[in-house]
Amino acid sequence: PATYVNKIILGGQPTSVSRHPYQREDSVFPASLLLVNVRTGKMIHSFQCLFNKKGKKNQRSINNEEKYPTITSLEQSPAVDTIAVGTSDGSVHLINTLHDVKLFSLHHKSKNAKVTNAVSSISFRTDGNATRQGVAPVAVGCDDGSISVWDLTPVDEDNQDGKPRRTLLTHMDGTHHGGIS
Repeated sequence: PATYVNKIILGGQPTSVSRHPYQREDSVFPASLLLVNVRTGKMIHSFQCLFNKKGKKNQRSINNEEKYPTITSLEQSPAVDTIAVGTSDGSVHLINTLHDVKLFSLHHKSKNAKVTNAVSSISFRTDGNATRQGVAPVAVGCDDGSISVWDLTPVDEDNQDGKPRRTLLTHMDGTHHGGIS
């Protein structure tokens, strides 16, 4: 993030990491999103919000049959301390990096329900014209060449989970041969 001096966020395939070199083996956490100091080369934080549900420690292991998705795309949001994380299972998660909290998720579905398309790119509109119109758009490209545009403004409707939902403004299949980056 632009406001973090000498620090970058790295994403990739989930692996097990320990916060400290002398920690017990049972306190090793899954990690696929790391905050790293580029001057010292040290890991500052391993984000756990992608693995936890409602703040509880997730008990599943990296080696279990149930796989964690790989992070395929990262994009800084116009909001401070917020990034968008695209994954191999077609989801985009907005994360508060200061508090290690998943704010909400967007899920992309392909025409063929048996195929999952990885998110290959994410882009926020930052020029201000959209927000003056009451829209906060984000474009998401997938590896099958499709593009989805979402409005991140919460819609206050009663959902089954009680959370406000986001609106899919448009979805275009086959806009490009191969992935979009």
